[in-house]
Amino acid sequence: MILVDTHASTTGTRLAARFPATAVYAWDQNAHGAEDSSQILGMLQTYGLALETHEGQVQDAWERATRLIHGRYVATVDPEAPRSPAAMPWAELNEFYRGSNRRQVRNALWMVEQIAGHT
Repeated sequence: MILVDTHASTTGTRLAARFPATAVYAWDQNAHGAEDSSQILGMLQTYGLALETHEGQVQDAWERATRLIHGRYVATVDPEAPRSPAAMPWAELNEFYRGSNRRQVRNALWMVEQIAGHT
């Protein structure tokens, strides 16, 4: 779940407390674009809406959200188990899977806009 509004931090905290096994990403106006997210409560993580330069490329906030979500997924994979191509760290991830992660974020945002009536 990705939250982006003026009440994202309080809404995110309430959702993370109620659903501790659900990944909740809440916008924090005080977060810096280059900071790594920090886990606060349950699976709540904050992020900033900012552009940052990473590895010589401009990265937008949605790309950062995509990387954070993928990082959360990779963290759930057993380190002793064989790693599938979809569970590689972002830097080693095939572009097909990167695109799939981006589409997942766009689809989630589309659902928020179309179904929930928020932008």
